[in-house]
Amino acid sequence: MDVRFEHIGCAGVITLDRCDALNAVSQDMVHQIYKHLKLWESDQAIAHVIIRSNCDRAFSAGGDLREIYDNRQSREESLKFFKAEYQLNAYIKHYPKPYVALIDGIVMGGGVGISIHGSHRVMGQDVMFAMPEVTIGFFPDVGGSYFLSRLNAQANNGGALGLGLYLGLTGERLKQGDCLLAGLASHTCSSDQMEGLFNALTSEQEQDVNQILAQYHNSVPSEVLEARLAQIEEIFSKSSLIDVISALKADESEWAEGILNRMLRASPTSLQVAFQQIRLGKKYSMAQAMAMEYGIASKMLCENDFYEGIYRVLIDKNYQPNWHPKSIAEVDLKEINAYFEPVALSAEFE
Repeated sequence: MDVRFEHIGCAGVITLDRCDALNAVSQDMVHQIYKHLKLWESDQAIAHVIIRSNCDRAFSAGGDLREIYDNRQSREESLKFFKAEYQLNAYIKHYPKPYVALIDGIVMGGGVGISIHGSHRVMGQDVMFAMPEVTIGFFPDVGGSYFLSRLNAQANNGGALGLGLYLGLTGERLKQGDCLLAGLASHTCSSDQMEGLFNALTSEQEQDVNQILAQYHNSVPSEVLEARLAQIEEIFSKSSLIDVISALKADESEWAEGILNRMLRASPTSLQVAFQQIRLGKKYSMAQAMAMEYGIASKMLCENDFYEGIYRVLIDKNYQPNWHPKSIAEVDLKEINAYFEPVALSAEFE
């Protein structure tokens, strides 16, 4: 099985075990996780839920994009996957019991969606977080519009959007300390103590999750972000993507040049969609954000860039997608607005 479910002590345990695909989240895995969470919600013997990985390299490297690519002639099948995945993300966000994600190694995309919305997010020293969807012609989904627009006030100057936009537009990879600073991690723990933490959380005797996590929490300093926060906010809080690009060009630092070059390799359409999506997400509830993201995904499944990105970056790996349009200047903002036409689905993500 790609995912295992156990009742250990007072915990319901979800173990991702699809190591050959770095725990890429498939439609079947989504359905199985949702089904077991529903059962455990009303099970009095389950005090809290733990989700973890059985793989050394990754918690989960994302959704099963090969499955999406193979279903490219059957858009309806892919839509079913995204709807189920987004319903799971929203359900985790409002899960009535503590939901503890033990995250180490790579965590991206769909793997973020099944962990970051939980009440407790414990990241190990080998964690590598990223939302790199714009590089494959997609957008930072699985609730990215919600959580990227609400990063830790300490990190984003009391509610500015610069940091979330920076992560969503660049796919920047964060290590343990930066995840803690940004509020993506609620706790950090050394990787060699993760097993001890797991054993404590699965004790036969019900204990306070917060107390257990506090015992294992090992606060670590920011690796990169803290020194760049002011610069990131100044550049990425601009009112338009074109202004962000102009600010990066004007900065003239080696860092800004590298970030600009990375963004210019991404899908221009995806960049514009992500910019607007994250800014809108700040105003939305989780249900509204997921309905918006479902609408965006529905349209992107009809366009070229997503399939082109999957093929060029993940399948044949020549890393030279043929985007349409090719540059940010060529993107018609009226066409971007079409990605945000209202979708009357909010109630389905409550």
